[in-house]
Amino acid sequence: MKKLIFGLILAIGAMIALTACSDSSNTPTGVTKAYYEALIKNDFKAAMEFCCKKDGKLLTDEEKQQLTSMMESKLNDEKTKAAMVAKYELGEETIAEDGNSATVKVKTTTVEGTEKEVESNCLKVDGKWYINSGK
Repeated sequence: MKKLIFGLILAIGAMIALTACSDSSNTPTGVTKAYYEALIKNDFKAAMEFCCKKDGKLLTDEEKQQLTSMMESKLNDEKTKAAMVAKYELGEETIAEDGNSATVKVKTTTVEGTEKEVESNCLKVDGKWYINSGK
């Protein structure tokens, strides 16, 4: 009986460990969610960590800093502030046949209440998903 209980405890512990180790943000939907969560919190530095260039190269630290500074400076503009994303809803994820690019449909709502449907274009770089910053 003790062996059975010990075996069950080990099995449950292994399942918990495997679940905890899986990286749900390493999917197009996961990275899109993390990006929008950072934007909503005005944590632009964190948002830049989920972005890459359209050629599949990662942003340099200098580029991340420039983009972060630009976005932070726009927080003082009331018109820009009203157009910022206040909430979002993730939709369908479509991965390309080659497995290296994907789109995620996103419905955004701005601070002023305007709704918009957009697509998050994602690229896989070195086995990890990023949002194509369009740069």
